[in-house]
Amino acid sequence: MAVKKMTPAERAIAAFEHRIPDECTTFELEFQLAPEMFGRELLNFDYLRKADAFSAMSRLEKEKFIDDEADFYVQVYKTLEYGIIPFYTPWPLDSWETEFFIRCLRDRVGNTQLLGAHGDGTFAIPDGDHMYDFAYRLYEDRDGLLAEADGYCRGAIEHNHMLKDKGIDVVWLCSDYCYNSGPFMSPEMFSVFVTPFLERIVSAAKKDGL
Repeated sequence: MAVKKMTPAERAIAAFEHRIPDECTTFELEFQLAPEMFGRELLNFDYLRKADAFSAMSRLEKEKFIDDEADFYVQVYKTLEYGIIPFYTPWPLDSWETEFFIRCLRDRVGNTQLLGAHGDGTFAIPDGDHMYDFAYRLYEDRDGLLAEADGYCRGAIEHNHMLKDKGIDVVWLCSDYCYNSGPFMSPEMFSVFVTPFLERIVSAAKKDGL
């Protein structure tokens, strides 16, 4: 008897549930080679940066523009057969534009592919301008740093709840903790400044059904 071929979404869900899919599920946090493979940028940010041009459109024209962008977006990720489509929006998350964009994507993929977005709120490796300050604070401002971590954590939980309400299926937590040569923080520091907040974000996301 022939085995029913899984959809990309079913493969991703099988992997999440520790089952074996019919094929290896695939996705990346973003796809940067759309111009080379498809002849144009994934989203027309250059046009959107010309705020006056976009804001001058009527509501109907804006909807047509967003719908066209969603059409190309889905074309790319259906061709790549990603189990999870990485969702990015050039508009504020609580805007009608973002809500409409998600709806346009969902109308095209249905439940055959999942929609995923960044949902982390834990400390990552600081950039070069702030690395020394952060390292000093690990020793000299423990309470202040923990208060910041708590604020970022609460913000991430609220943000992820909104993502779920908007129709997103998956959040990925992708703060960079390590160099190729090893972690930025010691395991002991990580257990204080990252792990408890990571656990809260993951638990809240699962509770939301993400």
